[in-house]
Amino acid sequence: MDILLVIAQGFFTFAAPCHLPLLPALMMIFSGTGADKRSRCLRNTSLFALGITAMFCCMGALAGSLGSVLDLEGTNFDLWCGIFMIVLGVFYSGLLPIKLPHFAWLPKMKMGMGYLACLVFGALFSLSFIPCSGALWGSAMLIAAGTNSAIGGALIMLAYSAGVALPYIAAALLTDKVKNTVGFVKRHRRALNLAAAVLLIAVGILMATGLLDALLHSN
Repeated sequence: MDILLVIAQGFFTFAAPCHLPLLPALMMIFSGTGADKRSRCLRNTSLFALGITAMFCCMGALAGSLGSVLDLEGTNFDLWCGIFMIVLGVFYSGLLPIKLPHFAWLPKMKMGMGYLACLVFGALFSLSFIPCSGALWGSAMLIAAGTNSAIGGALIMLAYSAGVALPYIAAALLTDKVKNTVGFVKRHRRALNLAAAVLLIAVGILMATGLLDALLHSN
């Protein structure tokens, strides 16, 4: 259950309005020129997704380690983080006149990137999600910190990475449908933002009531 929630947070991060419109351009860059564009696009996109995943897992391991050092279990961490997530969810919904500040930072993109360049580009690109979708990324990092373990934190952010990175690979497999998908998401951006807000509020409630911790340690 907790893993599915974090994967969903990752997907809504992928669908953020400051990133999704870049999808066609990314697919064009990863395809390059010449013959065998489809396989090249899939290979380069997979390396790009691997770079995103590696960076997020490192972030999760760091958050989990900090949680362990700070011994968050006895500090009402879950309660305050849960309340914070609920507030973020309310703001993210757009129902209030106050909006969360965000800006887009993107690494340079260019045609003909090699294997290593695609991997590094993915790692750098992952950092651009922080200012763009800080509420979703931040809530996932708080859950990672709440595991009080480097491995647990890395696994939480691995699930988050799956929600972010796998849609890129799906887009590489279905390059002909990318423009239609981007158009659909643009038309339903309001509904997607509301769904993301509901998810944040739900995770906040689970965290504040201790149910999320019970799910994380159920095994």
